[in-house]
Parts: sequence; structure tokens; C-alpha cells
Amino acid sequence: MERLYEHFRLHHLPQNTERAQSFAAFRHAGGETLRLASLYYALQEAFHARGVRGWGWESWPEPYRDPHSTAVVEFAREHAERLGYYDYLQWNAEQQLDAVGKRALELSLGIGLYQDIAVGADPGGIETWAERELFAIGAVVGAPPDEFNLGGQSWGMHPVLPDRLRETAYSSFVELLRENMRHAGALRIDHVMALMRLYWIPRGAKPDRGGYVSY
Repeated sequence: MERLYEHFRLHHLPQNTERAQSFAAFRHAGGETLRLASLYYALQEAFHARGVRGWGWESWPEPYRDPHSTAVVEFAREHAERLGYYDYLQWNAEQQLDAVGKRALELSLGIGLYQDIAVGADPGGIETWAERELFAIGAVVGAPPDEFNLGGQSWGMHPVLPDRLRETAYSSFVELLRENMRHAGALRIDHVMALMRLYWIPRGAKPDRGGYVSY
């Protein structure tokens, strides 16, 4: 992919070819969400190369845990080309999803693509880094003890704050649905009960110490 991007950067971007224009339109449409995603990937790559142990933004040096910090802004400025590479990867993935979705309909597959939304976001991933104020970082979600699992379950993902969801008019959830439905005829929502309630567990506690929070 890096060799392909290098070719694209040398032979398409300077000439503003049709592919270059499509890429520019994709980056413009992706806006801040795409920029932060590519910035996250570039940061994770840089810290891994420096030998930082662990994975995700919580293992990074403190100044880089805030996506709007001076250190992160400076990093983005110095590594603009690398951010462009990760934008390029996202653009290719988008094109492939679009092609597969259209081909499925051409082959008379009535639904087309059937996609899936996970129950939550990785604690060290892009979503919790870019929108930390949306998540209850001091808690994880799971399930209480039952006959299936006597000790209960901890899934390790931070829950979204229901009050914050309302304050932002559910914009993050709307965007999540919109992006996942772009090329899909059906969308499965994992653990759909989470739209009504989630079992919260204090971070570091055993699953039987949690309780349900209404959404």
C-alpha cells in the first residue's frame, strides 16, 4: 500500500487527475472525523516505532492523550504526508465497499451488503481518544452473573454517557449509523438492548459489582 500511495502521490496528485480529485473530495467529506482517525494511526505508529509498550492512546506520553493539545497539533503539522497516507487507506477501503455493495445489487442480491456495528469502542482506540468527553472512562460494560456465566462478564469497553448523548442530539450515533449504512442494505446492531440499557461495571472491579444504566 505504501508503494501504491507513493505512485499516487507522484503521478496523480500533482496532475490533479480524476483519481486525485476523487481523493480530495473524500478527504473533504471526511472532515474532522477522518483527520483525527488518520492522526491517531500516525501517532500509534510513531510510538510503536519508538518502543512504547502497550497499545492505544492510554499508553502514549501524557501530552498526546488530548487530540487538541499543542504536542498533537505540532505532530500533525510535521507528519502531514503520513496522515495523507492513512487517508489514502481509508479512501481505498471506501471505494471497495462501494464496489462490493453495487455489485451485490447487480447480482440481484436483494439486501446487498449486510454490515455490523459492534457493541462498543476499543478503550484505547480512535473513538475514545477523539471524543473522550462522550465516554465514561471510569467504567466498562458487560453482563451481570447469570446461569450462563456465574461470575458475570466484563467486555472491557467504555460505555457512552447517556446525558452527553442527549446534549449532543445523538450526533455521534447518527454519524455512526449513517457511515455504516452508506454501502449496506442491512445493518446489524450487536447487543441491540444497549439502545435501552447497559450494564456498567466500575473499571477494575469484578462484574458482579455493576449495575444497569438506562439510555
